[in-house]
Amino acid sequence: MDNYEKKSVHISNLFDSYKKMLEAEAYLAEEELPMPDELKGLEQQKKLARDELDKIFMNYRVSYKSKSKVEMYRDMAVSLNAIKSHFPDKAAPEYKWAGDRIVEMKSSGTYPKF
Repeated sequence: MDNYEKKSVHISNLFDSYKKMLEAEAYLAEEELPMPDELKGLEQQKKLARDELDKIFMNYRVSYKSKSKVEMYRDMAVSLNAIKSHFPDKAAPEYKWAGDRIVEMKSSGTYPKF
C-alpha cells in the first residue's frame, strides 16, 4: 500500500503495487487464512489500481494506433517503450503486447534508431 500511495514516483510503482496486492491475496487464499484487518481495503485498492493501469495502457495504445495511421514511427516506438516501462513484468499482457509490436516494427524496418 505504501508503494501504491507514492504517486509522485515512477508509474511502475503502481504496477508493482498491483502485482503485490495480487500476490498477497493469493498467499492468503492458498493458506486459507482470513484477511487481516490491515488488508480489509485491499479489494477496493486493487480495483482502483487496475482501473488506473487499464487507463494508462489504453491511452498509450490509442496513441500508438493513431500514430501508426500517419506513419509516425518514432512516436509509435515511444508509446511502446512507455508501455514496457509502466508494465515492467515480462509476463504482463501489456508488456507482451508492446513487445510484439516492437518486433513487428523491427521486422518491417520501421523501428527507429534512438
